[in-house]
Amino acid sequence: MSGKELILQLHAWDVHEHAHIGDPKVKPYGNGVVLWFSVGDFDAAVERARRLKAKVLEEPHVNPNSGHREIWLRDLDGYVVVIEGD
Repeated sequence: MSGKELILQLHAWDVHEHAHIGDPKVKPYGNGVVLWFSVGDFDAAVERARRLKAKVLEEPHVNPNSGHREIWLRDLDGYVVVIEGD
């Protein structure tokens, strides 16, 4: 935390509520890393991702823990990318 802002979150490999974190024995190396971005205009970011034909892992939804909307994507290098916003 930096003040009240979350800047880094670590999870154990066996945490089941995060299905896209992966398995430590599986490659690509992006496995196990989730890049999380907070945006001011969530709907516009989702539209850009769709125009770019990003691979959607989880459609837009409300995260019950944070109360924010988010979409989960996989980038071309195998990393999981989450875009979140209000």
